[in-house]
Amino acid sequence: MQRTPTIALVNNDSCLTARLQTLLKREQFQVRTYVNTFDALDLIENPADLAVIDKTNPPLGGLELYRCIRARHQMPVIFMSAWAEELEHTLRGTGMEAQGYIPMPISQTAVIALVRKALIP
Repeated sequence: MQRTPTIALVNNDSCLTARLQTLLKREQFQVRTYVNTFDALDLIENPADLAVIDKTNPPLGGLELYRCIRARHQMPVIFMSAWAEELEHTLRGTGMEAQGYIPMPISQTAVIALVRKALIP
Protein backbone atom coordinates (compact mmCIF):
# COMPACT_ATOMS: atom_id res chain seq x y z
CA MET A 1 0.00 0.00 0.00
CA GLN A 2 1.34 3.42 -0.96
CA ARG A 3 1.92 6.00 1.78
CA THR A 4 -0.18 9.17 1.62
CA PRO A 5 2.05 12.26 1.19
CA THR A 6 1.93 14.93 3.88
CA ILE A 7 1.66 18.57 2.87
CA ALA A 8 2.60 21.33 5.34
CA LEU A 9 0.67 24.59 4.86
CA VAL A 10 2.31 27.68 6.36
CA ASN A 11 -0.08 30.61 6.18
CA ASN A 12 -1.61 33.01 8.69
CA ASP A 13 -4.79 33.56 6.63
CA SER A 14 -7.21 31.11 8.27
CA CYS A 15 -9.77 31.32 5.42
CA LEU A 16 -7.18 30.54 2.75
CA THR A 17 -5.62 27.80 4.85
CA ALA A 18 -9.04 26.18 5.38
CA ARG A 19 -9.73 26.28 1.62
CA LEU A 20 -6.36 24.76 0.78
CA GLN A 21 -6.67 22.15 3.51
CA THR A 22 -10.08 21.07 2.19
CA LEU A 23 -8.78 20.97 -1.38
CA LEU A 24 -5.70 18.92 -0.50
CA LYS A 25 -7.59 16.48 1.72
CA ARG A 26 -10.13 15.95 -1.07
CA GLU A 27 -7.15 14.96 -3.24
CA GLN A 28 -6.17 12.38 -0.60
CA PHE A 29 -3.21 14.24 0.93
CA GLN A 30 -2.53 14.46 4.66
CA VAL A 31 -2.27 18.10 5.74
CA ARG A 32 -0.48 19.80 8.62
CA THR A 33 -1.09 23.51 9.13
CA TYR A 34 1.10 26.15 10.71
CA VAL A 35 -0.21 29.64 11.47
CA ASN A 36 3.22 31.27 11.54
CA THR A 37 6.77 30.60 10.45
CA PHE A 38 8.05 30.25 14.00
CA ASP A 39 5.74 27.26 14.60
CA ALA A 40 6.67 25.93 11.16
CA LEU A 41 10.30 25.55 12.28
CA ASP A 42 8.91 22.20 13.46
CA LEU A 43 9.44 21.12 9.83
CA ILE A 44 13.18 20.99 10.47
CA GLU A 45 12.77 18.15 12.98
CA ASN A 46 9.50 16.78 11.61
CA PRO A 47 9.65 17.23 7.81
CA ALA A 48 6.67 16.85 5.53
CA ASP A 49 6.77 15.55 1.96
CA LEU A 50 6.11 19.09 0.71
CA ALA A 51 5.74 22.54 2.25
CA VAL A 52 3.50 25.28 0.83
CA ILE A 53 4.69 28.55 2.35
CA ASP A 54 3.25 32.06 2.19
CA LYS A 55 6.21 34.33 1.42
CA THR A 56 5.03 37.11 3.77
CA ASN A 57 4.06 34.94 6.74
CA PRO A 58 5.32 36.38 10.07
CA PRO A 59 7.38 36.45 12.20
CA LEU A 60 10.37 35.07 10.26
CA GLY A 61 8.96 35.44 6.76
CA GLY A 62 8.64 32.65 4.24
CA LEU A 63 12.10 33.14 2.75
CA GLU A 64 13.86 32.79 6.10
CA LEU A 65 11.82 29.67 6.89
CA TYR A 66 12.82 28.31 3.47
CA ARG A 67 16.51 28.94 4.25
CA CYS A 68 16.18 27.16 7.61
CA ILE A 69 14.51 24.15 5.99
CA ARG A 70 17.06 24.02 3.17
CA ALA A 71 19.93 24.02 5.67
CA ARG A 72 18.77 20.55 6.83
CA HIS A 73 16.46 19.08 4.17
CA GLN A 74 15.72 19.00 0.48
CA MET A 75 11.97 18.91 1.12
CA PRO A 76 10.16 20.39 -1.88
CA VAL A 77 8.79 23.89 -1.24
CA ILE A 78 6.11 25.82 -3.09
CA PHE A 79 5.69 29.51 -2.36
CA MET A 80 2.44 31.47 -2.38
CA SER A 81 2.84 35.14 -3.21
CA ALA A 82 1.00 37.99 -4.87
CA TRP A 83 4.36 38.63 -6.57
CA ALA A 84 5.17 35.04 -7.56
CA GLU A 85 7.15 35.96 -10.69
CA GLU A 86 9.31 38.48 -8.81
CA LEU A 87 9.88 35.95 -6.02
CA GLU A 88 10.97 33.30 -8.52
CA HIS A 89 13.43 35.75 -10.09
CA THR A 90 14.75 36.81 -6.65
CA LEU A 91 15.34 33.23 -5.50
CA ARG A 92 17.11 32.26 -8.71
CA GLY A 93 19.38 35.28 -8.25
CA THR A 94 20.50 33.86 -4.90
CA GLY A 95 21.07 30.36 -6.25
CA MET A 96 17.97 29.00 -4.47
CA GLU A 97 14.88 27.74 -6.20
CA ALA A 98 11.52 26.47 -5.06
CA GLN A 99 9.59 23.70 -6.78
CA GLY A 100 6.78 26.08 -7.68
CA TYR A 101 5.13 29.43 -7.16
CA ILE A 102 1.41 29.98 -6.61
CA PRO A 103 0.25 33.47 -7.56
CA MET A 104 -2.47 35.09 -5.50
CA PRO A 105 -5.41 34.84 -5.77
CA ILE A 106 -4.96 31.10 -5.97
CA SER A 107 -6.28 28.78 -8.64
CA GLN A 108 -7.29 25.42 -7.17
CA THR A 109 -6.34 23.67 -10.40
CA ALA A 110 -2.88 25.26 -10.36
CA VAL A 111 -2.35 24.34 -6.71
CA ILE A 112 -3.09 20.66 -7.31
CA ALA A 113 -0.97 20.59 -10.47
CA LEU A 114 2.02 22.16 -8.69
CA VAL A 115 1.68 19.88 -5.66
CA ARG A 116 1.53 16.75 -7.80
CA LYS A 117 4.48 17.91 -9.92
CA ALA A 118 6.59 18.69 -6.83
CA LEU A 119 5.90 15.26 -5.33
CA ILE A 120 6.97 13.31 -8.41
CA PRO A 121 10.39 11.80 -7.64
